[in-house]
Amino acid sequence: MIEQMSPLTRRIVAVGLLVLAILLIVQYVIAPLAGGISGQRDELAALRIREARLRATIRRPLPKASSLGPAQVVEARNETQATQRLQALLAGDAAVAGATLQLGPPCTPPASPGSLCAQIAVSGKEASVSHFLSQVEHGNPVIRFRVWQLTSGQGDDSQLCLTGRALAAWRSAS
Repeated sequence: MIEQMSPLTRRIVAVGLLVLAILLIVQYVIAPLAGGISGQRDELAALRIREARLRATIRRPLPKASSLGPAQVVEARNETQATQRLQALLAGDAAVAGATLQLGPPCTPPASPGSLCAQIAVSGKEASVSHFLSQVEHGNPVIRFRVWQLTSGQGDDSQLCLTGRALAAWRSAS
């Protein structure tokens, strides 16, 4: 059939098929790749903003116990009991968030007078660890994190691990 066409018609058909092939490649290869890259770039920008907010939240200083109300400090008879209460509060927040909390040895050097320190490692899905951080940072008593590190979990990209020191103000219960 093509042999019966004139040379000009053959060239027109060849150019038409070439244009069709280019359009198909653009439609089914290039456009999906460009869309995927654009979506990933937007997701990366959102994650960078989220990380900056978490870093800003975590860097906030721990207020002095004398400047806080009763609900904002850990009240206990002694520092040991106050540390145990702090650890129990962190464990409760981790359980509510669906994250796993591991408590470490006591902080060295010890926390400054009027404050408590607990070494922790929190792991779980990204949403669980973020929820845990939000609960702790916005709840009572006031708890802040120091010397912390946020890393991806082993094996699964959606897993995160937060290690650090949780600080809280405490005062003796009257």
